[in-house]
Amino acid sequence: MIENNQKEKNMIPKERQDAILETLNNKGYISVEELSKKLYVSLATIRRDLNELEKNGFLKRTHGGASFISQDHMITSIDYRTNWNSEEKIKIAKKAALLVDNGMNIFIDSSSTTLWLAQELANKKDLNVLTNNVSIAQILSKDETNHVEVVCGTYNYKHGSIFGNDAANYIAKRHAEILFVSASGFNSNGVSTKTKRDIATKQAFQKCSDLTVLLMDHTKFNEINYYLVYSYEDIDIVIVDQELPENLLTLCKKHKINVIVVN
Repeated sequence: MIENNQKEKNMIPKERQDAILETLNNKGYISVEELSKKLYVSLATIRRDLNELEKNGFLKRTHGGASFISQDHMITSIDYRTNWNSEEKIKIAKKAALLVDNGMNIFIDSSSTTLWLAQELANKKDLNVLTNNVSIAQILSKDETNHVEVVCGTYNYKHGSIFGNDAANYIAKRHAEILFVSASGFNSNGVSTKTKRDIATKQAFQKCSDLTVLLMDHTKFNEINYYLVYSYEDIDIVIVDQELPENLLTLCKKHKINVIVVN
């Protein structure tokens, strides 16, 4: 117990809560006891963290644990996701930004990693950009040489994204040289997401772009979600923060996908 208490002192509440949300993002439910063992903190500390997260609307307390409130909550707040593994995501974003030249036509799908990409593209000029994320549009429209569009459709404030058939129809009237996209999971079947809501926009972006670039940190490797978005045939480049597991690397080689590891 002394060892646990020492580790507990080294972890601030925000770090613990991010770890809790990341675990729930992957599992959907977890018990207080499991979290206590995983994070090396007391049961009382975990209960306090869960109470605060529930108060902020990120989860629902259950007897002995916690779960997401609904399927839509299987994707947590964009603010929280942006801070998860931020160092890795920034490295991925920096590498992805090297693929963009001034004057290019690009699609940027809504995600925490692509939000970092937008920051890295802030010095680019004369871009034509279409996105379904309001924050990305705000960042890139600061440079008046850029032409930035946001799709129409249903807006989700918590996730900062726009989705639905109207959004997909809007995308179908545009064309890009590169699409930058992320997702909840990358496994032997392809790229997957936790909610049906995201499928139409992600697939419309891919169909209307010459090159599809998947930005993915290691927490998504071999994650299996209910909805399949892309097959391996749909992906051209994968930019990751760690070496892919052997099964995924083999499939990428088979389908001639260029894998770029930033670390």
